Amino acid sequence: PYLITLSSYVGVCYTVWNITMVATSPLYAENYGLNNLQIGLTYISNGTRSLCGSILTGKLLNIEYRRQLKRERKHVEDVTAVKEVKKIELVRIRPMIVPIALFIPCVVAFGWVVDYHAHIAVSITLAIFIGGLDTCILAAFLMLVVDLFQSQSFSVTAYMNLSHCLIAAGGTTVVQPLIQAVGVGWAFTTCASITLTTCPFATTKLYYGTRWRNKR
Repeated sequence: PYLITLSSYVGVCYTVWNITMVATSPLYAENYGLNNLQIGLTYISNGTRSLCGSILTGKLLNIEYRRQLKRERKHVEDVTAVKEVKKIELVRIRPMIVPIALFIPCVVAFGWVVDYHAHIAVSITLAIFIGGLDTCILAAFLMLVVDLFQSQSFSVTAYMNLSHCLIAAGGTTVVQPLIQAVGVGWAFTTCASITLTTCPFATTKLYYGTRWRNKR
């Protein structure tokens, strides 16, 4: 259950990001009149946002790890005895509170910006934020499961990758019918709402994860 809930949340976030990329091409062609070359150029931001998100996540998690290690060493006489952080959930999830909080409104805003034909620069900027924030979330949670299952790191990483790709495959197949049924704005609002409902999977691990893990 511990790994399933984590993979479910990561899978939903990854799916929403993929939905954004899949829906971009027909939406930009229909709403902004872009040709294939112009649409392709808008995807250049994908690589940039992923790179920036990965670098930022690594730095944030390293800083938080050192801080948490100092906190835990304050409660022991021999600081050298504490070589690793015990409350690893705090280290990996706490720095992601802001990205998680920003991800959902960015998805909603993207949908309504495209729906109301706002300037394309706004939607591209929002897409950059969606991709960058999602990269941060994915990297942090993948690192968390590797920390939790160090002896099975290859297996759990493969499971996480497979699970969120399967969820994304299902999600991207329904995005176009959903847009046709309720419109762009409400379609992305629905995606954001689904993401919001899975947030407790992450927040409960933040506050109770260490306690539950110790009871196993």
